[in-house]
Amino acid sequence: MEDLHDSGVRTLCISDSQPLDFDKVRLWLEEILWDKKYDMGVYHCQGVLSVVNSDELHMVVREIYEIAPARKWRSGEKQTNKIVFIGWSLNEDILMDCLRACTSTTC
Repeated sequence: MEDLHDSGVRTLCISDSQPLDFDKVRLWLEEILWDKKYDMGVYHCQGVLSVVNSDELHMVVREIYEIAPARKWRSGEKQTNKIVFIGWSLNEDILMDCLRACTSTTC
């Protein structure tokens, strides 16, 4: 019987507290998920995003690739971005640099 386990698959979580520009993060995720930019293969990603000029928590889901408002941020809740990637050849430095490049302060 063939061993189907791929030891190159790993889970990686990145996070940052700066609010993100919705369009920048959408384009970046499309490059990672669809275009396989940086030669990373993502099987699954899921997360929460803090988007500029929005009082709503946004969720990102890979299966259907969607970024959508999920609910209002709760009073006192820390508004942060957190994305979990599952895949192969994941590069934490590149993913963090790209996430930080999606902040509204980088134009």
